[in-house]
Amino acid sequence: MSTASFAHIEGVHPQTGLATDYLNHYNEIVMLIELIPSMPDCVADARHWAPKSYVEHFRDSGLSIAGEVIDAYTQVPPDSRHAFEQTTAELDGFLSQAVAQIVSTAERGDNQHLSLMTEETLIAARSMLGRLNGIIHGFDARGRATQPIGEAQAAVDAMF
Repeated sequence: MSTASFAHIEGVHPQTGLATDYLNHYNEIVMLIELIPSMPDCVADARHWAPKSYVEHFRDSGLSIAGEVIDAYTQVPPDSRHAFEQTTAELDGFLSQAVAQIVSTAERGDNQHLSLMTEETLIAARSMLGRLNGIIHGFDARGRATQPIGEAQAAVDAMF
């Protein structure tokens, strides 16, 4: 599959072959973390969050295009895939540890520390999610375009 063939898959970036829907897996836990200081009952849901690979997320999603999205993932250009997987691993490790600490702090009733902890976690998680979103949209882990600007502009022009 050439990268040009990604364009027919809804929600998949036409050059990278990656889908932004995967970010929903992380957006859910970020939302829960945000709510925990004011809604302690959210701790129970946060406790059950666990990392999911890209393939697991789409396999479990129930989306009609899940098979196509998973197939496209096998054809993601190596540089994009490496940056994506590296950033995902970093985010998974960070969130797993942060969620465990937040849950423990909430269960101890240390609300002052909990507020600070959730705020710091949200800042870091959103930064990593921004990087992951950039990679999905054709940037490397440092925010540099992975294709010449002319090609990127031509791809945008072709969509319109």
